[in-house]
Amino acid sequence: MRTKSPLTGEKLDERRRELRMTIPQLARRSGVSTATVARVLRSESTVAIGHVQAVAEALGMTVELRPQASARSLVRRAARAKAVRAVALVQATSALEGQGLSKAQLDAMIDRTCDELHATGGKTLWAE
Repeated sequence: MRTKSPLTGEKLDERRRELRMTIPQLARRSGVSTATVARVLRSESTVAIGHVQAVAEALGMTVELRPQASARSLVRRAARAKAVRAVALVQATSALEGQGLSKAQLDAMIDRTCDELHATGGKTLWAE
């Protein structure tokens, strides 16, 4: 798992400074290389969450993962996005054949496909 939040690094670096700890000292305390600690403090997207956690613990902090959205709304958004892509393919093919659908028909098809994807979930929904 990767982290991207700039606030994470800023908060960790603020705590490090508050504790008057150097980056090499933090590296030794966390068991993470100096270069990796510096990347954690800069919130680089390639830093593994385990390294962020080790640095946080060395600073007497915790890393908390919280959902940004409910599972239900995330599933619904994924189903809608997939439905839009699927219907767009059908519309493109139909238009080539001179049988394009109206906006209302497209919207109804998207809603129906979204409902079907939402109901089946799992492999169907998350497969690319």
